[in-house]
Amino acid sequence: MAIFGHIKYSNIIDQYVNFENLANSAFLLFRLSTAEEWSIVYEILSVEPPYCDDRTHPSDCGNKILATVYLMSYIFLTTHILTNIFVAVILDSYKESIAEENYVFKEDNLRSFYDDWKWYDPKATQFIAYEELSTFLDELNSELKVAKPNQIAVSFMDLPIAVGNKVHCLDVLKGIMKIKLGTVEDTEAFRILCNQMQVKYEKMFPELKGSRFIQTTMNMKRMDRAARIIQTRMKEYQFLKKSLSK
Repeated sequence: MAIFGHIKYSNIIDQYVNFENLANSAFLLFRLSTAEEWSIVYEILSVEPPYCDDRTHPSDCGNKILATVYLMSYIFLTTHILTNIFVAVILDSYKESIAEENYVFKEDNLRSFYDDWKWYDPKATQFIAYEELSTFLDELNSELKVAKPNQIAVSFMDLPIAVGNKVHCLDVLKGIMKIKLGTVEDTEAFRILCNQMQVKYEKMFPELKGSRFIQTTMNMKRMDRAARIIQTRMKEYQFLKKSLSK
């Protein structure tokens, strides 16, 4: 305003677009920040006699040196700042899209999971037999699939088992998440992810059916291992007993 507030009206510099007051100056600088007609503004701010009157006070002439320094520095800084903002937004969007692509629990995968589940649970009881779990996991799409042999993975899931030796849909999905994410802890991020899956699940099954869980896959694996050890020892004992009786 102090340097260019008295410039003679010409072309785009008029009673509304000028440096005479704070509001008009801010509006003009905003236009310059987008590089709109900056060359015309530069010519007007650099005007010299005989195209202006330098005998008046204040003179309505410009100052070429000051106009050059001012506009070059202003446009460079604003362009640099805006460019960095655009780049930051693009990179942030790119990171989000990459994270979404690498995230196995996308909407499409969840829908595919429920479609596969319906083949094993046609009556929508939300449960399938534990004996079918291994095959079910092996038949999922490539991103959710837990290929056979997967008994160790099933044990690691530590799924609750309901009366009738059945496992629940949502528990299986959470178990797959444990397998895909590795060894996870009960952190806030993990709980948020579980809650998100819970919301998606409840949208597809509004009426959740409760059940009394009596066992887990980890305990079943331990019990199976213990039973095999007992059977082996019993066979060894019986064989040893027969040998000694002879």
